[in-house]
Amino acid sequence: MKWHKYHVHTFDYVIEGIIEECKNNIPREVIGFLVGMYCRWQNEYFTLIDDYIPVRGTGDQYHVVMDVDAVANAIRTLSKRYNDAKHLIVGWYHSHPGYGLFLSDIDIISHSTFFNQPYHVALVVDPLKKEYGFFKLSINGKPIRVSHVIWRRVHEEYEET
Repeated sequence: MKWHKYHVHTFDYVIEGIIEECKNNIPREVIGFLVGMYCRWQNEYFTLIDDYIPVRGTGDQYHVVMDVDAVANAIRTLSKRYNDAKHLIVGWYHSHPGYGLFLSDIDIISHSTFFNQPYHVALVVDPLKKEYGFFKLSINGKPIRVSHVIWRRVHEEYEET
């Protein structure tokens, strides 16, 4: 895997929904799962995120911990929403209200422990600074920002003639 060239693809409604959730919970941090697929195109791999599942947690403005029952509910939600072999949890998101975009030492441990597949990414949102960014861990376990593409779904309306 070319770590320095890894890309994340997602949709505007995913980013907008997660940012809205983060804004609605200021000053508390929020957390949840990113749902999508691990894809390959022309021998390049990328993560495609087309949904998210908020996970209830306990925390404050400095940290958040997922509730065990909420994780189980999120897994059930994933199974009900997507009855296919393609959709899976491709990462996680959480907010850093007012603290910027980075993975803390605890975030790095969480990511390397629970999100250690090549397609796993972390999305960090700072709803106060109106910023967000995607991260992966390098081969050395250091957080690196990865590029991302935001797709917009366009619905065309057709008139019957």
